Amino acid sequence: MDHTRKVLIVGDGGVGKSALVRSLKGKPVVRQYTPTMGVEIHSLQQGAAICRLWDTAGQEKLSGLRDACYIDADAVIFVYDGTHSSTFRNLPFWIKDVQRVTGEIPHLVVRNKTDTQPQKPYSLTGEVPISARTGEGMSDVRSWLSVYLQ
Repeated sequence: MDHTRKVLIVGDGGVGKSALVRSLKGKPVVRQYTPTMGVEIHSLQQGAAICRLWDTAGQEKLSGLRDACYIDADAVIFVYDGTHSSTFRNLPFWIKDVQRVTGEIPHLVVRNKTDTQPQKPYSLTGEVPISARTGEGMSDVRSWLSVYLQ
């Protein structure tokens, strides 16, 4: 039985998708923003399961590459920045964009940058608040992945 799963990491540019991946892998998160160009694929092993994390570019100019990234995805983590309301308002776009290619697949919504002020007064029921930089809330993301990977 194949225990490899493809998990997309999706959201606006600058929300901390790459930082989330680095934190999941136990690597230090740097403050300097470097946009992902296209997609970066990272492996995360948990027991017998392997999770391929597809860290996608959030910039509009790279939108033509996204459909190819979405094909055959098993799950998706949507990320927004808790300090920028525009990234929260764009969540419906990202959800529709992914579902247009994948249909309904398991998903998790993550509000990143909880360590940064000011936090905006908006959230979604069931979202996971995290700070990829400090590691706050990352155990909840790992737990979701662990349950999903079984």
